[in-house]
Amino acid sequence: MRAKWQAHVAKVKANAKKREDHLDARLAETDAEMAEDYALDAIDFAQAAIYEAESAVLSAMYSRSSAVALGSSSG
Repeated sequence: MRAKWQAHVAKVKANAKKREDHLDARLAETDAEMAEDYALDAIDFAQAAIYEAESAVLSAMYSRSSAVALGSSSG
């Protein structure tokens, strides 16, 4: 009887460990997916910042050329 009980307890512990490992794997998978999503969002944000910087440069170039043109026409 005692051996049966010990075998039962060992089986319950093994099953609990399997469930815990499965849960840990699911949590790790969720963490990985969240990290990947964050990385993609960071890339999108950086690309948007580059676009804004390019736009600012073009605007500055246009403003400078306008200022030079206006300055040279008044002199």
